[in-house]
Amino acid sequence: MPIARSPAVLDHVLIPGAVADDVIFAGQAVALVDLGSGPVLKLCSSTLYAREFVGFAAISVAPTGTLPIIARRGSVVVPVVEGAVPLTPNDPVFLSATPGEITQTAPTTTGNTVYQVGHAFSAAEMILTTDYRVHRP
Repeated sequence: MPIARSPAVLDHVLIPGAVADDVIFAGQAVALVDLGSGPVLKLCSSTLYAREFVGFAAISVAPTGTLPIIARRGSVVVPVVEGAVPLTPNDPVFLSATPGEITQTAPTTTGNTVYQVGHAFSAAEMILTTDYRVHRP
């Protein structure tokens, strides 16, 4: 298990010019996407913008809001968990099929890429690993 770092201002990154393209809540998984009009931060999942995953929303924002991202390896994140179930400590955490959410059950849909983004630290927290592993079912 990686060494944990508690959330702090240094763990938040602001991406110059990037704004939220919709309402994004603290703890949701986000991707940096350029749709032709400049960079935007969008909710991501195992099937939507997974390759563009950059981290987790540090705060909740409205559309066009500036969004600090928790992106540093070892940061402790309180993620939005699919089904609002408690996390199992020490087990891996993956992007789920639900945009913005994570799961501890690796998606198994054939042809989709599976992104492991960390390990559970407690029932509500995870440790972000930016060198996520990619598995192909």
